[in-house]
Amino acid sequence: MTRATLVLAAALTTLLIPSAARAQTVAASIALNERSVAGRFVIGHPLPPPAPILVYRHPAYRPAGWYARHGYRTVRVWYDREHDCYYDRFDRGRPGLRQMMVYERGGRYYR
Repeated sequence: MTRATLVLAAALTTLLIPSAARAQTVAASIALNERSVAGRFVIGHPLPPPAPILVYRHPAYRPAGWYARHGYRTVRVWYDREHDCYYDRFDRGRPGLRQMMVYERGGRYYR
């Protein structure tokens, strides 16, 4: 056999030998209430704690139907009264979070 054939055979052998797969961490949380069931499964690393989001006060009062007609969607956020900030998801590490509904359009949140 030539030297090139031996190098090619060695390279193919290393590619074809199965390598051990890394173990994956799986975490799950399920929330039950009277109306619905919600669940979340995380494969790999769990999500980092949520970063605060900025929620603006709309400069003028608008009736609720106005937002839907102008392309806004309702979004659930959690308000931390102690730190006066909003989060886009619930964090068990922050006691006292209150769920609120706000309007979102273009990445900006309004209440």
